[in-house]
Amino acid sequence: MYIFVINSGSSSIKYQLFKMPSEKPLCSGLAERIGLDHSIITHKVYKGDATTITKQEGFIPDHEAGLYAVAKLLTDPEVASSTILMILKLWATGWYMVAKVLRPLPLLMRR
Repeated sequence: MYIFVINSGSSSIKYQLFKMPSEKPLCSGLAERIGLDHSIITHKVYKGDATTITKQEGFIPDHEAGLYAVAKLLTDPEVASSTILMILKLWATGWYMVAKVLRPLPLLMRR
């Protein structure tokens, strides 16, 4: 089982994907300065002892756009590595807590 946790603040989104029952984090990230100039997303993928960090800078106008950008990172094969299969498995089993926000992503919404 996988657990995806989102902590949304007034100008940020923090997230982590855990593999259960080991409680091992597979990836985590932070979208900050949402609604402000110079927004940034920092996405980390953990594989063994290695951590891969991806940073994207630009303008994130609101939390919907922030979650969309996070979903793109989570499902980008170049960035996500093995986590893409885990995320898609979450969606395929019908467990999606932000489906309305992610409606522009047809890949995630197909069954």
